[in-house]
Amino acid sequence: MSLNLHPGLKQRLAELLAAALPKIHITHNSFIDWESFPDLSPLDAALPGPKTDLQKALVAYVGDLPLRSFISGVLSDDLRRRPFEMDGPKRPLTGIPEYADVSAVTARLIDAVDQLPRSYSVLVSVSNDAASVLGPAVPQDGLDLTPDVRLITVPEGGGPYAAQPKQDVLPFFLNPNGPPNGVTPGTLYLAITGRGYIPTLGSSAPLEFASFMSRAFFGLCIAQVLLSRGRGYRPGGPHRRYLVVYGHSAEPYPFQGAYEFPIDLGEAIDSLAIHSFLADKSQPETLPKWVLGDLADIGAAMTRHDEDDRLLRAAQWLFDSYAATNPLLAFVQATTSLEILLGDKTMSDLVGLGALLGNRCAFLIGKSRSQRDKILTDFQRIYETRSKIVHRGHPRLSPTEENDLWMLHWMCSRVIQEEMKLMLADPKA
Repeated sequence: MSLNLHPGLKQRLAELLAAALPKIHITHNSFIDWESFPDLSPLDAALPGPKTDLQKALVAYVGDLPLRSFISGVLSDDLRRRPFEMDGPKRPLTGIPEYADVSAVTARLIDAVDQLPRSYSVLVSVSNDAASVLGPAVPQDGLDLTPDVRLITVPEGGGPYAAQPKQDVLPFFLNPNGPPNGVTPGTLYLAITGRGYIPTLGSSAPLEFASFMSRAFFGLCIAQVLLSRGRGYRPGGPHRRYLVVYGHSAEPYPFQGAYEFPIDLGEAIDSLAIHSFLADKSQPETLPKWVLGDLADIGAAMTRHDEDDRLLRAAQWLFDSYAATNPLLAFVQATTSLEILLGDKTMSDLVGLGALLGNRCAFLIGKSRSQRDKILTDFQRIYETRSKIVHRGHPRLSPTEENDLWMLHWMCSRVIQEEMKLMLADPKA
């Protein structure tokens, strides 16, 4: 599958690139001098309108400015393979023999655009405590959650993921927490197939999608009371988590790089452990079957992402709320999770967003009239706190408001549970 760009569009892109390439300079023999880098936005302006299939595909494959991002990324990727020279002079890109023929370089770059999408595996390791819950439920050959998302335990030797020689720039004692050089055999990973383009440095749509899907998955695991966030002390400084990327350009897959999660998200993933409810209610011999049933439901819900992504977005915001180190931010993120699932602009304009969310939440998760009344009362107070944070810059949560954050997380989980049931009961599933 490729884009099959129109010959006229190729010609226009070639003209624009031919004018831009001679303006690019490099430093140290392997880095683009970004101060000299020309404006490539005319490449994107040359594309058909934003509602065309081509434009939508390129944005999904790369990002909002796909051609500018892709061309600059590919050039940077290629140059980084050249030997680094500490005192290498600043010089024109076209002064390098392999870039001297501008027409050949433009043809090569446009052909690379035309051959999109590229395929990748993006893997996120599951913490040891969470893996002790999920791992026994995962078959030896992995568990398909969706056609593009799997839970796998990497076999000895790496399986399809090529082993990489360790290349530490700094001695180990100066860089003990450096990024991984690939996957670790015996470790449970969430493996996500991405299509498009992922640069060696920076981000792009497929990498952001993999981050979203992994956070949504962990958010669903929290909502389904499989996992919860631990708060225990963990020695050794921040515990980082990475999106480990392999290209599908050869067999086994060559390792491309490790892209770090923000520290708060990495810490949250690292702290996940068995939910207390699951630990109390299940027996060791029946736990894998119980977990497998919930994972099957989670996978079925994730599969519906293309037609309705609200459930996954709500789960991602719930997970981010658990990950937030600022309680005020966590409060707003959790209310956003509810707004994604229960909000309705037309109705909220009539009755107010807080009243709409409170009523829908109470009638969705309340099991009795008294429980509904209590949820309505609690949610009114919770939404008032959210409004104080957003509109008046509320400085901190009081002890009562901290307790309300716990209650808000419970409401989010219950709403996600009920919305998942409705989704899986839909005959379109």
